[in-house]
Amino acid sequence: MGIILVVSVTAMPKLMNGIRSVVFLDAPDLAFGNNMESCAFNILIISLWICFTFTKNR
Repeated sequence: MGIILVVSVTAMPKLMNGIRSVVFLDAPDLAFGNNMESCAFNILIISLWICFTFTKNR
């Protein structure tokens, strides 16, 4: 249950920024850039977590 709350709270600002940039500002490229940056950051964090996890266990 807690993971659903964390995912909702972290995803909601990105969703609102995407909707606002497309509907109000007519800038879909801004929404796309925001989502790509978010995905790139998440991949970086997961990669670092994997690197530190596997180097500690050796």
